Amino acid sequence: MTSTMQIPDVFQHSYEVFETYPRNICNNSAYPGILQAYANRLDGAASRLLTESEAEVSVPFRDLFSASQDPATHNIHGDDALKKWLGDQSILDPNTSQRNGMIATKTDPKCRFIFLTGGNSRKPLKISRRMLTRILTYHQVMPSYLDFMFVFGLSNSARELRFSGFRQQTSLPDRARNPAIPGMGRSGSSFQMCYNLKGVARIVPTNPAQWSIQQAAIHHQFDIEEGTALWIVTKGDLEIKDRVKALTGKGGRPSDRAFESPAECLKSSLAVHLLLCHWSIEEWRWYIQHLEDAIEAETDTAIHGHRGRGEAARVYVPSDLQTLQDYQDKVNQTIMVLEANNDVLASLRSFYHALPNSSAFTLKDTCGSDITSFTKQVDEMIHDSSMQVSRAKLLIRITSDRKDLVVQHLQTQTTQKMEDLTTSMHGIGVGSQKEAIIMRIITAVTLVYLPGTFISTLFSTDVIRFPENRETFSPTALFRWLEVTFPLTILTLIVAFIVFRLADKRRKHALSAFQDAEMAAVQAPADQHIFLKGDTSATATSTPLEMPGDHLFYASSLRDLKNKVSQCTQTAICGRPYILVTELKRWLRSPITCPSGENTNQVGRLLVATYGNQVVPSSTLKLGETDSCCLLVFCILLLIDKGDLIEVFQTFNILDQHLPIPLQQLREKLKPSRRVQDYWKVAAVFDQEQWAFCPAKFELHRAREYTEHSILPICRKEKINEKGGTAKLWMIEIKEEFVGHALKQAVAFSRYNYSGSETDPDWRYRFALKSFEDSSRTFFENEKRAFDALRDHKGMVQFLAAYTHAEKEAVDATAQSVPSGAQQGHVTKNTHNLLLEFAEFDLEVFFGERLPPVLQDETDQFWRALFEVADALDGLHNPRVETHGHIQELDGWHADIKPDNILSVQRKFKLSDPGFATFKTKSEQDPEEFLLGGTETYGAPERHPGRRNTMSAVSQTIDIWSLGCVFSIAATWVVFGYDGLQQFGKVRENAINQIVSRAFQSPHPQRTTSISAGDYFHDGHQVLKAVLDWHKVLRSALRNTDTVTSRLLDLVDRKMLLGSATMRIKARDLYSELKNIIRRSETGPRLEMPGNIMEALLQADKDAASSVPLETTSKSSEFPAGLDDRKARKSRLLGKPLMKTAHRSEGLKSVLASNHSQPAGRTTKIAVRTGPSDQTRHGSSGGVLGHNRSSNAQMNAQIASQDRTPTVLESSQETFTTALMKQHTRNPKKHTPQDIFQAQEEIKAREARDKLKFLGKERKDKLLTKYFGNRDLMFLVDNGESMRRYWAHAKALLLTLVAKSAGQDEDGLDLRFTLGQEKLENVKSASSKWEKKMKQAEPMNEARTNMKTPLHEILSQYLLRVKQQKQTQPTKLYRKLTLIILTDGIWAGMGKNQNAVNDIIVKFLQDLEAVVDTRVNRPVSIEFVQFGDDPAATYRLRRLDTEMKWHGIPDIIDTEPATGDLNKMLLGSFVEDYDDEDEDEDGQLPDPETPIRQTASPDELSSVSSPLRSLHRESTNQATPPPFILSRPTG
Repeated sequence: MTSTMQIPDVFQHSYEVFETYPRNICNNSAYPGILQAYANRLDGAASRLLTESEAEVSVPFRDLFSASQDPATHNIHGDDALKKWLGDQSILDPNTSQRNGMIATKTDPKCRFIFLTGGNSRKPLKISRRMLTRILTYHQVMPSYLDFMFVFGLSNSARELRFSGFRQQTSLPDRARNPAIPGMGRSGSSFQMCYNLKGVARIVPTNPAQWSIQQAAIHHQFDIEEGTALWIVTKGDLEIKDRVKALTGKGGRPSDRAFESPAECLKSSLAVHLLLCHWSIEEWRWYIQHLEDAIEAETDTAIHGHRGRGEAARVYVPSDLQTLQDYQDKVNQTIMVLEANNDVLASLRSFYHALPNSSAFTLKDTCGSDITSFTKQVDEMIHDSSMQVSRAKLLIRITSDRKDLVVQHLQTQTTQKMEDLTTSMHGIGVGSQKEAIIMRIITAVTLVYLPGTFISTLFSTDVIRFPENRETFSPTALFRWLEVTFPLTILTLIVAFIVFRLADKRRKHALSAFQDAEMAAVQAPADQHIFLKGDTSATATSTPLEMPGDHLFYASSLRDLKNKVSQCTQTAICGRPYILVTELKRWLRSPITCPSGENTNQVGRLLVATYGNQVVPSSTLKLGETDSCCLLVFCILLLIDKGDLIEVFQTFNILDQHLPIPLQQLREKLKPSRRVQDYWKVAAVFDQEQWAFCPAKFELHRAREYTEHSILPICRKEKINEKGGTAKLWMIEIKEEFVGHALKQAVAFSRYNYSGSETDPDWRYRFALKSFEDSSRTFFENEKRAFDALRDHKGMVQFLAAYTHAEKEAVDATAQSVPSGAQQGHVTKNTHNLLLEFAEFDLEVFFGERLPPVLQDETDQFWRALFEVADALDGLHNPRVETHGHIQELDGWHADIKPDNILSVQRKFKLSDPGFATFKTKSEQDPEEFLLGGTETYGAPERHPGRRNTMSAVSQTIDIWSLGCVFSIAATWVVFGYDGLQQFGKVRENAINQIVSRAFQSPHPQRTTSISAGDYFHDGHQVLKAVLDWHKVLRSALRNTDTVTSRLLDLVDRKMLLGSATMRIKARDLYSELKNIIRRSETGPRLEMPGNIMEALLQADKDAASSVPLETTSKSSEFPAGLDDRKARKSRLLGKPLMKTAHRSEGLKSVLASNHSQPAGRTTKIAVRTGPSDQTRHGSSGGVLGHNRSSNAQMNAQIASQDRTPTVLESSQETFTTALMKQHTRNPKKHTPQDIFQAQEEIKAREARDKLKFLGKERKDKLLTKYFGNRDLMFLVDNGESMRRYWAHAKALLLTLVAKSAGQDEDGLDLRFTLGQEKLENVKSASSKWEKKMKQAEPMNEARTNMKTPLHEILSQYLLRVKQQKQTQPTKLYRKLTLIILTDGIWAGMGKNQNAVNDIIVKFLQDLEAVVDTRVNRPVSIEFVQFGDDPAATYRLRRLDTEMKWHGIPDIIDTEPATGDLNKMLLGSFVEDYDDEDEDEDGQLPDPETPIRQTASPDELSSVSSPLRSLHRESTNQATPPPFILSRPTG
């Protein structure tokens, strides 16, 4: 103990205001708003959490100093006693408010335990607020510990069992965070953590049936240099206190209470951690056993009880189900708690496991083994706990099954009672039937006797008298009686019969009407679209349509509709159904004749069935009109049994062309309607059904983003291969209906009839689809931009469209790890896709599946087609991109030219796969660039990995070298066939091996060669001599008919395969020389070939095998049933002996067609050389068809099904251009945009015109005044490190926006920053304050933005203000809020939780909706103004802007680039006209305004590179490329 010690001012000030905790803590790394939020929550929870009576205060302390010294323990019962225990001798002077005396006079013990308890977790803690804040401030406890304490306090039930967490704060590298106080034993180098654990215990130890889940909140600090430790344990009772006492008391292990050195102190701390971990897991086994026994007792009879009728040992009642549900909830709670404990234990283990990796952790050498032992023990606990979780999950399934069994028992009991009742009723019915028979007999007898009885009674009166005589019998009286009685009896029977028949007829009529109504109800509306009977013109009037007599005709229309929908339903490859809308509409409009002879159509039938005898609204007569077609909407309404709402949907302009309509927008449209009382539910059901009626349609050159609800109508999908681990390549087929008109024209050759039937065709289009996972989205963006830069170049494979799709994938419930974000057995994953034209095969497969050309026309046509690749390369090296009338010239590199990337499309060779393509702004000098990835076998020597300075910049001629290698390969195939390629590869391999062997025999091998074993065309510097010698061999073996190959080899040797990159020919000059070679060949003499020979050759080629058809005719020719893997096809070189010859059929067909009338024996000129060429030639014979070909060069092929008309590669010379297609632009804007310079000029002009400014008035911007009103405007500026390079731009933009919006916010404008405490509030003019604050808040090094924190604070404050106003001034109009965020969108401080901003906004809107109507007028809106062009940031902001509405969230978010429209920045988030400007007419994400994105400054240059794949037959550099970014020209 010391009487005086040096206390840092920062700690002194913090302790003097200890009651303001946690705003007063010295470690101010936390955001001030968060600290204030903690303080507010503590104020709100104090009455429940803490005691108010000083008499109830009891805080046990346990201080330990050494193993030999007894612990100092004391129960603190008041604040004065607490001050004394801590060593605080200061006194507050009430007159001066100054604190006199020392606030700290004691050194901290080596280990201090503070136990906060309340008797149980549902009572207030036995500590006052003043004492709690004093303890937390004195020990500088991290504010996060309050989160764990809030679960305690006065409550009727256990609180927040679902809350769990682990927080830590380390001050090892930077002591400035925590002040060093040597006199108190605090070095400032420390770590602290807080977490909570949950255990279970019997409430009464002797009663095994009563259990309780208990919580414990733990805070721990440890000073690395001094070895001092602090423990604060909050728990309902003192159980842990007793365990700690046993651990650190005399009966414990000496090592657990040794504090002589920091290392021993750390070991003691680990022992306390283990004690707490053991407490959290030890009783769960027995608790689960208790639950198992209880559930078994409740359900045992249901399983093992008697099964006979009336033999149930137990009669179940509904309360038994409640009991089982209660047990099941307890098991679920157990699983939740155990998994939460496991997460906390794993975090604790990870913290200590990573601690020795810190260079500032000085105890790593002395405590490394102890930490390892600690982590292993925690791992074992996690494993044991996980076993109990598995056990509990099994119990859940058992309980669920047994609940079902109990339900079945209940149903059986009910059924048995019903059977008994039915038996009883049957007896009653039999008796009633007998009684009814007797009553009928009595009735019949009565009817017969009634007239006679009546007449007899009448005759016995004095009314009728007969002559009296002595005889008892009077014939006259009898005759008169019979005369009256018989007719009256007959009349009575007739009347009774008539009355009976009328009553029976009425009964049958009522029954028939009931049956008809029941049948109409059974014909539930399916999902089809309908037209009206009679006149469907616009002049038709609204008249009632009476239901015809034949009800079945109209009632069956609904059944017919369902049948047609079923016929039109297809299943996409994802398993979801979609509708063939065109066929369905055609059926709806089809005419039909009513039984009455009146003409109508299927829609008319459905409308009559929907409205019955009611008046059909006149608006429904226009369901099928083109401009207002509502057929699909009507079908969906019929499907959800709301067909009578079609008039409402038409009234609110909900038409087919607007489908799919966002859920929130649909609700807003339906809300005003009085007829749709349950509009919220109707909109939700309609939203679920609409997606099948509007599957995606693929359009040419359109970029789309599809949500998880969207259905892509892909009816067939087969994998081709995987591209380097970054993408997968698929063949897909799409039905013709879902292919746009422009796209159909672009790929007309890929159309084919899948069914093969001419009467019922199934036309489809085939495409190649390249799919990237979300983790490879950068590669997708890079390759898409490369394709955009080369769009519509004739020599490039066509890029057709791009789209992103959020797809749901099933999650294996039995898997050990489930992906984060998985819900209801599914997880949503984004795929990014490029739609490309489908190629039959690449050049390497072409060489294997075709015989080399023999005739001169065949040879010329092959080389002419292959030479077009050079034209494509010229276009790639010198692209010209047009954007809004501005031409941008670039320099480009392909960097991956090889046979695999040259594809055969409709007998044209095209360059593909610009995955590693790179572009930059055109330079005056020969361009050079740093490249990553690419090919090794065909790569230039300066790109070889063994070369020094491999990462140096390279010129465009690396592509010339690669193309020269391809020409060398092609020449080998032309001369020697496919076997020659293998022989050539062996020649290169031997040459490389000899070079490597000689190098290793040299005394200095590293100086001798830079090449390693492999397949190359160079030795690391120059072309291999073996390659040049091979070219000589090719020249000597050329056919007399081949005049191209020799000249091409000369060009390759002299100008392409050169070691010096600067000496190689340019792409443009190369293409010119190649055309000259073809031209010279065409001008040579020709040899006449007999026509019958040509016909025989053509027939042989027609009958030859072809594994993949070279083209598809315009008729119903079929594609092959399956798609072989190209790698496998390359390896299968054995097949039928007869193979097709390259380019033979088109040449012979054209000649024969022009000479069709000539006799068979007549000769025709055909391209066959008559004399020797410039080089020495050699052939196997002097015949016309002589050539060298290996006899075993055979392929596994498929017989071509029919002749194919040559449509490409005609013999005539073609001229190819390299112009690029103009970039697709957005729709014209509704408003004239205003950039920052125009805005500044407007502001200056406005100020010059302002005559009243000296009076204190300021003229407002008229456009903004039109929309602003009762709306607060706040700016939030991102001042993270990544914003440093944009700070000048951000400051200029902010000042301009402030000046432009001056006067719009009556309260004044507000300014916040994402980091720091700088801010402005209620500033009403564009003063110098703004510039001063921007200077003060400049970005700092390593300052990382977490957008979640400031955004949460701003929205929470606004929500609180609105709630308070609604409570105090409910009639006052609340002010709305527009938040403008200036940011680059990178947000490096977000970590892995990149969706936190989305979650905050959704949660805020849900809370706000409970207070005000968020669906009207956007009470809160957010505008993101993005600086720079980071792809991930742009993608994140665009999704925030576009995808909220699809989940029922109001569209309150907008984005705009910092170089964009200032009016849109201020209005776009809450004015719909401005918000809609960045969407295209279909409501999808628009194409980028330019395929080349702007960098930070106009003259900044970034390389362009897009990795694509690992190669098929060679190694590839696997480095990750930089993003594809090009600078925009300053002009």
